[in-house]
Amino acid sequence: ESLARLRSMAVEHFARCCEYAQETLNTELAVFGAKNLWNQALPLLTSPTTRASLVHPLQLATRALVAVHYAEDPLFLLGLFAARFDCLSDSGQWEQVHSMLAEAFPAVPNAFHRRLWALRMLALSRQGKDVVVAMGKMKESQARAQAGIWLVLAHASSKRSDQLEGYSQAIEILQA
Repeated sequence: ESLARLRSMAVEHFARCCEYAQETLNTELAVFGAKNLWNQALPLLTSPTTRASLVHPLQLATRALVAVHYAEDPLFLLGLFAARFDCLSDSGQWEQVHSMLAEAFPAVPNAFHRRLWALRMLALSRQGKDVVVAMGKMKESQARAQAGIWLVLAHASSKRSDQLEGYSQAIEILQA
């Protein structure tokens, strides 16, 4: 417990570092703060209880990196956004999830949008919304990405009928 408390304190300090980096548009400071925050937060992401305390620090880290137009490691930035998704979805903060995804799409290179689309569809699915309409917004040239997202939805669904629908949609897209 004391190690978790120390990690939480470190996360807060690195979050302040990211906040300052965003205000000053200092790239080195933003990267330093975000990477060290990530290293301390990673063990805390395993529990819904500790994930709740990471919402704001992860938001500061992603916003600092976006503010300095960080492009060095898109997978790292994507990982931060995915962690924010997990933290927000635990508490059902769907408006914040959609707002966060709206921040993420322009910040992450197009080649890495597949994961963001999967998160968007997962959020819509967990809200009980129709994902077919949202899936239609994806470009048709992204057939493999669409199929992959249907598989993510099938795996995440608790209802057997939704699982079958997800697998069927993935097969149909890949056969077209």
